[in-house]
Amino acid sequence: MDRLGKVLDSTSISLTKVGKVTMDWEYVGDFRYRIKSLGASSIKFGPCEVCGKPATEVFLQIEQRKYQKPSGEISYTQHGCRDMFGHYECLLRMRRKEAV
Repeated sequence: MDRLGKVLDSTSISLTKVGKVTMDWEYVGDFRYRIKSLGASSIKFGPCEVCGKPATEVFLQIEQRKYQKPSGEISYTQHGCRDMFGHYECLLRMRRKEAV
C-alpha cells in the first residue's frame, strides 16, 4: 500500500498537501513536527545541532506551534519555533509538548 493509502491515526498524523508536495505532520501537544531526510551527511550540512557529532544521514525537523486566530479558528505558525538539523533520534528528543 502506498503512503497516501495507509490508515492514519487522526490524533497523531495528518497529511497536508502543499503544491505538489505532501507533508506528514506529527502532532505533539501544542506543536506539530515534520522530519525530512536531506539525503546527505554532515560533510555537506555540518554536525548534528543537538549532540554536535557527525551524522551519516542528516535530517531536518520543522516545528510549528498551535495558536487561535481572533476568529476562533485554530491554526499553526512557525513564530517562536525552531527548525533543527541532525540525527533522527536527536531531533525526536528535542520535541516540546507545551508552548512556554
